[in-house]
Amino acid sequence: MKAAKNIVIFTGGSYGAPDFYRAVLKEQPADQIIAADKGAEMAHRLGLVPDVLVGDFDSADPAVIQALVDQGVPVERHPVRKNQTDTELAVSVALSGGAASVILFGAMGSRIDHVIGSIDTLISIEAAEAIGWLVDPHNRLRLLTGPGRWPLALAPGTTVSLIPWCGSAGPVNLAGFDYPLKEAMLTPETAGRTLSNVAAEGEQCITIRKGRVLLDIVSE
Repeated sequence: MKAAKNIVIFTGGSYGAPDFYRAVLKEQPADQIIAADKGAEMAHRLGLVPDVLVGDFDSADPAVIQALVDQGVPVERHPVRKNQTDTELAVSVALSGGAASVILFGAMGSRIDHVIGSIDTLISIEAAEAIGWLVDPHNRLRLLTGPGRWPLALAPGTTVSLIPWCGSAGPVNLAGFDYPLKEAMLTPETAGRTLSNVAAEGEQCITIRKGRVLLDIVSE
């Protein structure tokens, strides 16, 4: 695969209305598209031809896979019994392809174990110095690891949650929110403190000195 800036991965999880994903792709066009197993079905439904298919294909519609293969889409097939999920394999392909950002569709749903696993794939994306997002019609998730400063430009009234991930994080500062924070420590025991904050007028900014926080920009 050639080097790319923005790579979109269609995973095998739950999806909402197809028009949502069309809108995201219009806003953030994909340089390359990877379909992981059953994720090929949504890509095909949207009329997209992935650059590569990845996975064991134990849950994908064989007719869809064959239709894409007939269009010349290469396949990276893996055994069903393996030590990585199809999503992890697809992320590895994206990072080896030179991704600067990776957007995962379909990575959230009713299987909370898979959701947590998908969130943890953001760690490997970040380790490769790329930006990773899990996106569905209700949430946009990204991991923020300190030290760092992240300016945002959210519409006033947007709901934002911050959840300490893999331990405590801080000191954390929040500016431009209805509930600002100054030099606060976020811990798993007090995670409710930073749930359902609200973006105020103007620019918002998050700073973290140490630790990792899961950012959730909520669409209600």
